[in-house]
Amino acid sequence: MSNMELIKNKIEAYKSSLDQIQENRNLWSNTTKKLVYDTLMEIKTTSGLDLQVQKVDMLKNLEAVNIHFNRQASGFTETNGNSITNHIKHGGALIFSQAYNGQIFVIYSYPFIEGWVSQLVNKAVAKVLPSNINEEFIFREVEKFLDEMNNWETSNMSSRRGFDVNNYK
Repeated sequence: MSNMELIKNKIEAYKSSLDQIQENRNLWSNTTKKLVYDTLMEIKTTSGLDLQVQKVDMLKNLEAVNIHFNRQASGFTETNGNSITNHIKHGGALIFSQAYNGQIFVIYSYPFIEGWVSQLVNKAVAKVLPSNINEEFIFREVEKFLDEMNNWETSNMSSRRGFDVNNYK
């Protein structure tokens, strides 16, 4: 095979990649994003939990849909003289986020408590084509996310501020 034939093959492969990106973006925009949103709304409505479902679409082709726990009082209060400060717990989120190539990342964002429990680094748990996302996939991802949030709530991780048990005597 000549050098020119090799280059032509690489050019065709590159064009094919660009076509796939466009197909991914179109499928997300026209079908998958709505399916994710509607399924998460159904879960929110039936859960009895303080959840929000949100579309983040300020940047075309870098859009996201997420479900997250609302902020709430953490139960930690600080008294300083006559003032009382209630520390707020920011809830975790399950995010379906479109990547630059139209594939979809599934990401966990962890809860944190202002001034006491720092937020863990977001965790990407899957990268899938929009064509592989269906209602079953979404339910499965929500189930795994809820397991992860339950683990966070019941964690005895000694490295988080407010939960340092290493110095307990």
